[in-house]
Amino acid sequence: MMVVVNFLVVYGDKLLMLFPTIIADDFFRDPDEMVRLSKTLEFKPASDGRWPGYRSKLIHEIDLALFHKINKKILSIIYPGNQEIQFTSTCGFQLIKQNPKEQLKYLNEGWVHYDIPHLFTAIIYLSKHEDVGTTIVDPKTFTSQVINVSEKNDFHLGKKIKNIHQLQQENNRQFKDSIVVKSKYNRILIFDSSQYHYVPNYISEDTTEDRLTMVCFFDNISHNRGIKFPIPEMQRNHE
Repeated sequence: MMVVVNFLVVYGDKLLMLFPTIIADDFFRDPDEMVRLSKTLEFKPASDGRWPGYRSKLIHEIDLALFHKINKKILSIIYPGNQEIQFTSTCGFQLIKQNPKEQLKYLNEGWVHYDIPHLFTAIIYLSKHEDVGTTIVDPKTFTSQVINVSEKNDFHLGKKIKNIHQLQQENNRQFKDSIVVKSKYNRILIFDSSQYHYVPNYISEDTTEDRLTMVCFFDNISHNRGIKFPIPEMQRNHE
């Protein structure tokens, strides 16, 4: 397991993150089972264009026991041994198809963005190629922020947007790569949802297999005896 801790500046204010970036391999005992489950589900695009590709019905609507098992396993990485944490989350599969017709709907790379208002994000890679992962980025300047979002959403909805590549680069060039995570099969990436990130390459050069991930967003983390957050706890400890 690798743990990477970063700090982030957002809109000019220093933001103390709550959760570190964590990368761990071999998350599911049987990842093939999750892939088989995904193949039984219907996938739909975002009605508002907020994200590319297709997402499934949420896991808790499909199998509530599976939903709790996955979420408790994710939380055990951050809070090992603690089975009494309360939380809310949404989890579902996301699919980026690799066939030529679908590729016209995507740009070469994703739009740099963050996942606020969620607390932390977990991505589990479930396709067997490593070149369609996730990159955590840092803002280059005091004023760096996500821009041209409405044009991005319209493009994902299939509308023709003039100079869409230029608009994307106006957004992405404000940031610099910090942590490059390969999309290794059955790897989980956890990061504070306030962190800027993007997909550096939607279309794999290794295989024609679709890009399949499970994406989970966590909120309202609590415990009846109080909750501690990893990054603030680190900051409280003085050497």
